[in-house]
Amino acid sequence: MFLYRKSDIGLVLRTDWNGKDMPADVADELKGLPGEIAQGLTKITRVMSAELSGNGFDIAPSGRQERMVVVPQPVSWSWQVTPKESGADKTLRLRLYAHIEAPGGGTMSPTLIKTLDTGITVDVKTWDWVLAQIRAVEPIYAVIAALLALLTVVLTYAFARRPEGTGSDGSTRKRGPVIGDLDQSRKPRGDES
Repeated sequence: MFLYRKSDIGLVLRTDWNGKDMPADVADELKGLPGEIAQGLTKITRVMSAELSGNGFDIAPSGRQERMVVVPQPVSWSWQVTPKESGADKTLRLRLYAHIEAPGGGTMSPTLIKTLDTGITVDVKTWDWVLAQIRAVEPIYAVIAALLALLTVVLTYAFARRPEGTGSDGSTRKRGPVIGDLDQSRKPRGDES
């Protein structure tokens, strides 16, 4: 994963899997993706919930997410994970719960039985952090550049409009023409009349 870049993490609960070889359609979908693919068996109930958590990560949606299980359809969960800290061996925790309802459909809240509790180890690289810092500092450079440009204009104007003065030998220095100088009282060279 990259610092401050969203990554998708998914969990698919196959209700038609025999627990031996990964189904061909799933294997084809996962081919070429980075990371490790994990599979295992778990008990299922009519309602299941999953939760992804981890320190140093923004995870959306947060908390347990419930799903109805309809055999033989697969049930899936997905999260967008944004790392907020860089480093190796950061851990995300994935938990899967089976909901056991009270006998006779009573009004008691269901009992949750954790059927999966596993860690997902990720390395968070910093390249995006460097880009984020550059983006955050960029407005400051724009303001500094604008101030330097304004200072250059003011100084250029001030030096161009300096009054006539005397040189070190006592002679009077005349300033040269300035762009926009509209002094029409001077005669052009070669006009001796």
